[in-house]
Amino acid sequence: MSIVPIDRPRRPDRAAWLRAVIAGEVLGFSATAMIAFVALSLGGHPTTITGRVVALVVMVAAGTLEGASLGYFQWRLLHRWLPGLSARRYVGATVAVAAGGWLLGMSVPLVATLAGATAAPAAATAPGPSAPLVALFAAGFGAAAGALFGLAQARVLARQVRGTGAWVVGNLVGWALGLPFAYLAGSLGTATMTGWSALGLSAGAGACMGVCVALATHAAMRRLQTIA
Repeated sequence: MSIVPIDRPRRPDRAAWLRAVIAGEVLGFSATAMIAFVALSLGGHPTTITGRVVALVVMVAAGTLEGASLGYFQWRLLHRWLPGLSARRYVGATVAVAAGGWLLGMSVPLVATLAGATAAPAAATAPGPSAPLVALFAAGFGAAAGALFGLAQARVLARQVRGTGAWVVGNLVGWALGLPFAYLAGSLGTATMTGWSALGLSAGAGACMGVCVALATHAAMRRLQTIA
């Protein structure tokens, strides 16, 4: 009698995970950038309270698309390894963090407008922060955002795997390394650039971001152990 081996689900390999995360980030970043580009082209830079509110709503919607893209591509691959992983819960957790991040970020200028904060003439012409400071801020902000993504996703993954703390750390490291690329792309944008140029910049930033997040989270994934 011959013994037929049973094929057990295997965790995604590095190449497949890279493709999935890069695809999610590129599509998510591109969608967000194009929504922002179209909104700015049609309505201009928001300066009034109404304009700030509209910008907040628009960018929360863009963040929802960004989170849905990243969450779906990750879930599609993870589901092959963890058949019981819920798409609604995993993608929903990713969407909640992405949309919530944009809600928080876009609330800052809205609150400033409501408080009547105005830039002084000298401040309006003052030089911006240096590139190293921008990169340092982006890395710190990315670490915070990555930790939130990791925590939200880990709560879903914890139903099927052990060691989800590594998942939080992997996301923290990946976002801290990747987000400076997004800030760099944003600094290269101009008010006169075309939609295609904006799309190219955002896609490039998304690809760089995807590589960083994918490598860090795949390293973390190797520490996850399925619950028997």
